[in-house]
Amino acid sequence: MVTPPLPLILLIDDDPDEYLILSLFFTHDIARLHWASQPIAGIKKAELIRPDIIILDQYIPGFDAIETVKQIKAVKPLRNIPVLISTGTIHPTVKTGLLDAGAINLQEKPIPVGILNNIISLHLCTPGK
Repeated sequence: MVTPPLPLILLIDDDPDEYLILSLFFTHDIARLHWASQPIAGIKKAELIRPDIIILDQYIPGFDAIETVKQIKAVKPLRNIPVLISTGTIHPTVKTGLLDAGAINLQEKPIPVGILNNIISLHLCTPGK
């Protein structure tokens, strides 16, 4: 029996502690986790590795999360990859803008492991690539 590949998750977040926290949850037998500290590098990495889901920090200094989601969705091979926004604070108008840009959901940090697992499982069950 062939074992299916582990889900590939790309975290785009300027805080290396967020990567450390997620890497503790996503061990090598649950998922493969990649990290980029800036949106531009994250989009380039996403084009190379084609993740199953992208987790994007809403507040990265010097970058607009809405524009980043739009840029991700403008790249044809990335267009169907779910983008989950992680944030310290959810503002209703920003939430609307992010969802309109193509994000699947916003979740306040720290994202509880159970909620994160449910969101990822839900979206990985849907063909996205």
